[in-house]
Amino acid sequence: MLYRCILVTFLGVISVHTSAQAEPKNSDCQHTETYQGEPLYSDFNGERLPSSFNFSGNLEPELTTQLNEAVNWTLQNTNTPGITAAVGIRDRGIWSTTNGLASTQPPTKANDDSVFWWASVGKMFTASIILQMVAENQLSLDQTIDNWFSDYPQAQSITIRDLLTHTGGVFSFQQDREFRRRIGYSTPEELIALSAQQGADFCPGMYWYYSNTGYVILARIIEAIAHQPFAEVVDNRLIQPLGLTQTYALDFQALPPQLARGHIEGKPDPKFKPSLPFGAANIVASAEDMVVFLAALLSGEVYPRSALQESLSTLYPMFDDGTYYGQGIMLYDLDREGDSVQWLGHSGGSPSVRAVVAYDLERDIFVAVAMNGNVPAEALAYRLVEIVESYRESNGD
Repeated sequence: MLYRCILVTFLGVISVHTSAQAEPKNSDCQHTETYQGEPLYSDFNGERLPSSFNFSGNLEPELTTQLNEAVNWTLQNTNTPGITAAVGIRDRGIWSTTNGLASTQPPTKANDDSVFWWASVGKMFTASIILQMVAENQLSLDQTIDNWFSDYPQAQSITIRDLLTHTGGVFSFQQDREFRRRIGYSTPEELIALSAQQGADFCPGMYWYYSNTGYVILARIIEAIAHQPFAEVVDNRLIQPLGLTQTYALDFQALPPQLARGHIEGKPDPKFKPSLPFGAANIVASAEDMVVFLAALLSGEVYPRSALQESLSTLYPMFDDGTYYGQGIMLYDLDREGDSVQWLGHSGGSPSVRAVVAYDLERDIFVAVAMNGNVPAEALAYRLVEIVESYRESNGD
C-alpha cells in the first residue's frame, strides 16, 4: 500500500517544470547579484558520504526475488513498457534487471543488452567533467562564459558555477513554444541561439531556475577546452576509466539499436530524440552502470572529494518540495510516514521517459531506475530501497 501511495506522490516529479522563483525576463545586469530566492537547504551532513565502494559479492536469493517482484508489479500495474533497475549495497553486492519491452511497435523485448535514456541524469556526467577540469586548473568556477560566448545575454556576468547550479538566468530551450512544435533535431548551436533570442530570465545568482541550455553551454565549453567532441570527452574521462560497459554518450542524432524507445500511453514517442539535449541529457545506459557511476562519484573517484563537498555546500530549492540542487547533483529530503529520508543523485524525465539514480545516505544503499514510459521512477526506486531495509530488519542486519 505504501508503494502505491509513493507512486501517486511522485507523479509529476522532475519532468518539464518551471520555477516560481524566476524574475521577469530581459534583466539588465552588470554583475552577479545576491541570491533572493527561497531559503537554501541547511541540513545536509557531508560526513555521511561514502568513503569507498565495493559491490563484489552476490545479494541473497530471497532478497533478489523480492526486488524482481517489485519490478514485475510495476510493469503489470502501470503503463511503462520496460524497466531497467539496479540496487547496490556496499561490500555485499549488486542486483540488476532489465525487463519488459524496449518497444511496443513492433513488440521488442528488453534484455540484458538494452540501454535506456536517463534524460537529465546525464547532467551529472557533464558536471563531473567540468569539476575535473576545475581540479586540473583548466577552468575556474567563478570564470564567466564571455570567453566562449561573448554575444550571449549577460555573458560577462554568468559564471561556470551559475550554469552548474541553474542560477545564471539562462532561458531553457524547451520552454520555447516554437521549439516544442518542432519535429526534427536542433544542433547545440541552434539551442543556444534560441535561448539567446529570448534574453535573460534574471540577473545571475539572483534566483534558481532549471535550465537545460546552461548544460548545453557547459558541454560546448568542455569541447573547446578538450578539443574533442563532447561524446568523446565523456567516453575518455568517465565511461572508460570507470569500466561502464553499457553506457554511451550519444553523438548528434544517434539512436543505438539496443536503445529502449520512449513511450506515451503505450505507444512509441514520435519526438523521442535522446541526443538532442547534448550536455543536458545525452546519456543512455543500464541501471547497473548508473549505480556504479554514482558510487564512484560520491566516493571521490571521479573528481576530488573536496570538490564534491564544495558542490554540495550550497543547495537551492527546486520546483518540488523536498528537492534541492547543488553543482550537478540533487538532494532529496523526503518525509515518508514520519521518517526522514535523504538521497543524493539526480532525476530525469521527458513526456516519454522517467529515470533516477540515488544514494540513500541513512541506509547506505544505491539505487537506479529508468523507464521508457511516463511513470515516476522515484516511486519504484523508493520501493526497492524499502525492500532492502525490510529484509535487513527481518534478518537482524
